[in-house]
Amino acid sequence: MTVAVVLDLDPSAATVLDWLAGTLEHSAGLPSYRQTYSQAGLGPHMALAAYETVYLADLAPRLDRWAAAEVPPTIRLGSLGVFGGPSGTLYLAPIVGPALLALHERFHMAFADLAPHRWPFYETGNWIPHVALAQNLDGLSLAGAVEALAPGFAPIDAQLPALRVISYDPLETLHLSMLGAGVF
Repeated sequence: MTVAVVLDLDPSAATVLDWLAGTLEHSAGLPSYRQTYSQAGLGPHMALAAYETVYLADLAPRLDRWAAAEVPPTIRLGSLGVFGGPSGTLYLAPIVGPALLALHERFHMAFADLAPHRWPFYETGNWIPHVALAQNLDGLSLAGAVEALAPGFAPIDAQLPALRVISYDPLETLHLSMLGAGVF
């Protein structure tokens, strides 16, 4: 089963992203992450890793322990970005600093045994952290999405309080761990 391990955005930041998604949907007539994620009960998130094959029964207790020991990071989503191509993505990019990179590194070190199944896009040194706003856009739609959001865009501060495992087919939450549960 293909899964992703993601960090959820806090409710306050998610509200701002919902407003941006609404702007895409209503002002630009474009789809947003809400059409895909809302049906599965998911909100905005940033992926740490994706794997082709994992056995969640073995992984869940390890994820809980790892998440409990981590302080929920705070990030600043500082810019709009795009992944181009025939099925493009508009995303918010965090300002990447040492703390975010170290969190990513600690995660992959703790779960190094899963490396043979990891998608290469998420490997250390290859990871482009992002929070998707809209996916599967052709070039013209991608340009329209940037045009709709860029003039009024301002950085968004967000905390990442939860670690979630999601499957892609079907899109659903398989496991949820709160970060910092064991931090005193």
